[in-house]
Amino acid sequence: MRWAGVAVPFRPGQRGLVAATARAETLIHDGGIVAVAGEGRIHAGEATVLPLRAGPAYLALRAGVPVVPVAVNGTSWLGFRRVVRVRIGLPIAGGSEASSRPTSEEVDRLVARIQSALEMLVADFPDQPRPGRIGRWLTELFNRWPEGSRPPAPGESRSS
Repeated sequence: MRWAGVAVPFRPGQRGLVAATARAETLIHDGGIVAVAGEGRIHAGEATVLPLRAGPAYLALRAGVPVVPVAVNGTSWLGFRRVVRVRIGLPIAGGSEASSRPTSEEVDRLVARIQSALEMLVADFPDQPRPGRIGRWLTELFNRWPEGSRPPAPGESRSS
């Protein structure tokens, strides 16, 4: 996204939050589409959705636009001839019109609806077996794990 010049930079610790929100709102009002990774971090497990952050719901309520849940499965491990599935859910309207100050209750309700929609979109995708040495190397080349290394997927032991 940065290469295309359309990224909305957001830094950890909520630094730059006001500027990022203003930039995203400008893009939306100019007819653009803003994609947000609502989980806010990488994780292992294809059929798992981490608790979503409030940012996407807050932005949608402020801008008066729906949220379209998009689930991408099959990227936990890269490899040749592996399936990557993209599912697009139905738009979820947060409110009837834009609100300059959505309440925390409105945001929480919309987050819960988005969370539920995403969980349904990923529920039936099985975790894939680990690829060979090159596939593991290639996958980890693109990943920065907060824990320092890949954690096991839910239901997976470290040794598998």
